[in-house]
Amino acid sequence: MVNNINLSIIIPTKNRPEILKQTLEQALIAIENTNVTVFVINDGEELKNKIEDQQIKYCSNPKTGVSSARNYGASLANSNWLLFLDDDMWISKQSVEAYKNIIKQDDSNSVYCLNWEYPKQLNKKLRNSKVGRYILNAAYNTMKGRISKNLVWNNAFEPINGIGSGSLLISKTIFNKVNGYNENIAFQGEDVDLSYKLKKNNLNIKTYTPITCYHNQQDRLDIKGYLDREYNGYVSQLNSEKVGYIHTIQNLSDKKTAFYKMLIPFEPIFLFLFTLMPNISLFDFISFRLIGILSSIQKVKAEKTIK
Repeated sequence: MVNNINLSIIIPTKNRPEILKQTLEQALIAIENTNVTVFVINDGEELKNKIEDQQIKYCSNPKTGVSSARNYGASLANSNWLLFLDDDMWISKQSVEAYKNIIKQDDSNSVYCLNWEYPKQLNKKLRNSKVGRYILNAAYNTMKGRISKNLVWNNAFEPINGIGSGSLLISKTIFNKVNGYNENIAFQGEDVDLSYKLKKNNLNIKTYTPITCYHNQQDRLDIKGYLDREYNGYVSQLNSEKVGYIHTIQNLSDKKTAFYKMLIPFEPIFLFLFTLMPNISLFDFISFRLIGILSSIQKVKAEKTIK
């Protein structure tokens, strides 16, 4: 028996075929015996070894960037509700039940971010690497840690300041009302812009606190991948700030900026020291400090790039 749920899932992806495959495998289990369609919007190289299933529709992004990919997916969806997922976000049958409950209780004036954490097997993997332990120490392996906000987690719905498109449930009516994502923001910062537009229209942003999604960022555990993502994110956000789309990044003080600019030529040395550091928790205080320095270097490098 087909379980009717007025929902379309939109997953933008770019050059992460194995991660995407795992996400789709989880999604197909979750939406089994439902009329839910998954739209995969490819923003990168041609997808190979695709999972073929009638509930998955593969489309190439006619433009470039994650914002245009999400907007394109929304234009293809024929349902009243849109679930935006990152290509490394897993859902489950419990997720689908949560979406039904949210839609049933919706006040027509809210959007919802679904609570997430890293899968248990990934948390175990994190403990075995220096970058992984840094993520655990900073609590970046949970939504609660990422948003750095004290919430009453035993309440089903809690207000939050901004959306996260990794697990965003939004009605198509609201999405069209705020004109979707700003396609001038290609990679990072689009969530800030969308949050601003929602608030400007007196719309609520809530988190559904029961954990329903699992963030499978297993390909972000090496230092190069971690720093590349930091740098590209800063470039995207700072570019968006430069032209006035968003106002988000907390700037370093002038003294700190000057200090980290002086460290840019020594970045390879810091990377070498990090690599040299033994992969045991006894040395984590040094490894974490090196990651902090390298992250700050990415920020000032990004600032230099866009000036």
